[in-house]
Amino acid sequence: MATLAFASLSESCSIALAVLASPPPPPPPPFPPTATLHTDLLALLSHISHSTTKLALLLNPSSPSPSASLPVLSDLSNYLNSLTSCALSFNPTFHGATLRAEVVARVNEVVGSVRALIQTYLNIAQRDSRIPGTVRSEDGQEEYLRRTGTVYALVDAAKEPSPKGLSRSNAEAVKRKWDEDRDTVQDGLKEVAEMITDTGEDDDDEDGWDELGLGSNEKPSPEELERTKKIHTLLKLTTLLHTRTSTLLSSPPPSLPLDSLPPLSTSYLTSSDDLISTLYIPQHPPSISTAVQELVSRVRELESVLFPPLEEVRRLVDGVAALSVDESGKGKEKEAKERKWFELCFKQIYKVSDGLHEELLGGDTPPTS
Repeated sequence: MATLAFASLSESCSIALAVLASPPPPPPPPFPPTATLHTDLLALLSHISHSTTKLALLLNPSSPSPSASLPVLSDLSNYLNSLTSCALSFNPTFHGATLRAEVVARVNEVVGSVRALIQTYLNIAQRDSRIPGTVRSEDGQEEYLRRTGTVYALVDAAKEPSPKGLSRSNAEAVKRKWDEDRDTVQDGLKEVAEMITDTGEDDDDEDGWDELGLGSNEKPSPEELERTKKIHTLLKLTTLLHTRTSTLLSSPPPSLPLDSLPPLSTSYLTSSDDLISTLYIPQHPPSISTAVQELVSRVRELESVLFPPLEEVRRLVDGVAALSVDESGKGKEKEAKERKWFELCFKQIYKVSDGLHEELLGGDTPPTS
């Protein structure tokens, strides 16, 4: 009986993972509020964590009670089914595609960790020729405790307060994805700064590459070094733009197409990395120019996403100015400053990139405005 219950729960987990990987069409409206789904999801995760604790206690190696674990296994199966259903209730259009993707990913991890835990009990029982739950070997005890700890860790991580826990809105989910790329974009800028400061003058063969015949004393030419410095200037501006966009996402304009931003951030990062890779010697100016234009294309895409919403906010602020309790107009002034900052940053990026293109290819500068 216990063997069938454990095997059935393992199979249920596998089915849930398959459904999460290839979900059915979302349910029709009316859609529950995001806050309601968020609360339900966290409650189900808590139930799963508590059931996992009960299971661990009932299957304690010192006095295992496999038969007593049957109701717990049944409850756990129900909670996992409800958790999967709740995750798929997030509608990509109504609740946000980025939030739904985050929810599905987290639920996928939890269901997978529970399946691994249940499979551990089954494996140990098979290995020891005992029924599931009689975990008596030290290796078996260590394995099932580790698997149990994984379930706890995933649930606790989801329940953490924002911004580390499960996102409470699509805007939070988008900002989280954007910020995941932010540190990498900034690391790329540091990499180029190191190219400028480290020109090989302090290499004392301490890395051992020369002893293997793989060392190189090649240094950038003055032209290459100067070119790298100019690219560094451009990357400082594009990195600053990426970072500043993150602050805008803390309180995004209502009409901002949020779900278009995570893939744009990814392509922005890729283009930035591609440009950096062209700076290693020997440099090839046409390749650098192509990489510059690719990065600038991503900047233009970001501008096209951000500016219509900023214009929308300007009109909204103008429209409700008479109703504002803040008669000093600070909200309107703040929005105007924010817009002005982005305008200047975009213009400066295009100016620097135009100059680089002329220098690298000798004219034929593409229009940037």
